[in-house]
Amino acid sequence: MEYNKSIASNLDVLHALITARHELSTELGFTCYAHRFLQDKMVGGDSKQVNIFLQNLLKRGDEMYRREMEMILRVKKQVEGASGSDCNVVEAWDVPFYTNLIKSHQALQQQQQHGGGNGM
Repeated sequence: MEYNKSIASNLDVLHALITARHELSTELGFTCYAHRFLQDKMVGGDSKQVNIFLQNLLKRGDEMYRREMEMILRVKKQVEGASGSDCNVVEAWDVPFYTNLIKSHQALQQQQQHGGGNGM
């Protein structure tokens, strides 16, 4: 059995659902489905408010993101050596590897600080 297969009849059904959803929203007085969907959400039902919310979220997360990327880059340079040309860039595939490495190292340090040896 195949999954994730795009069948033309499924696309027709999806298009009909999207069209019906839009028509219903406009009949209820909304400019589009997105405005109807946002009506009772925490952002106040306004796409402008969603944009403001996302911009604020981006501002708050940007500094944390930069610090984490700098930490990953430092660890990458320690592991791979600072002389490599790709040691100046954090690639997408580096993030999970070095994040797990950093977390493991931090957990080990905490365990050692709290006397959490295994008695061997």
